[in-house]
Amino acid sequence: MIKVVIIDWARTIYHVEEDELFSDARATVEYLAKKYKLAIVSLAMRETAEERKKLIKELDMEKYFEIILIDPEDKDKLYEQAFSHFNLQPEEIAVIDDRSIRGIKWGNKKGCQTFWINRGKFKDELPNEETGQPTETLSTIADIKKFL
Repeated sequence: MIKVVIIDWARTIYHVEEDELFSDARATVEYLAKKYKLAIVSLAMRETAEERKKLIKELDMEKYFEIILIDPEDKDKLYEQAFSHFNLQPEEIAVIDDRSIRGIKWGNKKGCQTFWINRGKFKDELPNEETGQPTETLSTIADIKKFL
């Protein structure tokens, strides 16, 4: 049974190119927060980690997440930190990411449920033998409600 959902920030709930939350992001995060503990993992490449955290706070999103982990280059480290923080079995954790080579790959290797959002800049970066197939492929973050 899923107890924690780890969510990527950029292009999963935050539309980087438009500098705003995806239209369905807030309602979906609110829905998930009522049922699960949540974590954000995010690479901050366009700004510092502090600036990214400030943006999350300004958008009034931090209240939904037990932990917010940001790093400029090592996303696997962030996923590992989230995994350690919650101290759960892999089958109790779901990972939502827009990149199969990052979150989906990490989650599959750990044994978590993985949900790949196939849209935007990385939609053609398809899962393969190295990444493994996601548990489910979503078009938008709101599609997660069908599964969690």
